[in-house]
Amino acid sequence: MKAMIPFGTSSLLTTDVGRLFGDYFSALPVFANGRGVAVPTVRLDIAETDEVYRVHAELPGVSREDIELRVSGNVVTIVGEKKSSTDEPGHRERVFGRFERTFELPTPVESKNVIAELKDGVLTITLPKADSQKTARIEIKG
Repeated sequence: MKAMIPFGTSSLLTTDVGRLFGDYFSALPVFANGRGVAVPTVRLDIAETDEVYRVHAELPGVSREDIELRVSGNVVTIVGEKKSSTDEPGHRERVFGRFERTFELPTPVESKNVIAELKDGVLTITLPKADSQKTARIEIKG
């Protein structure tokens, strides 16, 4: 696989400084609608080969049934909900609730051939590149 490459996301700037601060702030709880309600964050690793993009998303404590994956062209959206395992009152540091993460890949993918697997809290998504975007190796005759 090639080295990790920067991808455009809805939450990070594309400059090095933007990625640095974006990574810092994305580790903090996000508060929705100014109501002080923290929502879970989805952290991603994205790698590329000539044939596919491979995404690894951390989703600890989220079951397969609580995740929806959508792919349209080169846009990928992960929607889900992390549910609390207890209703006991007390101090809470873990974050529960609905989450959504959308990001763009550099090229379109074949959405009908996407493979997704959830194992040990990591969602692995294999996104085959559209045929017109795959790198072809051309033999040089001489």
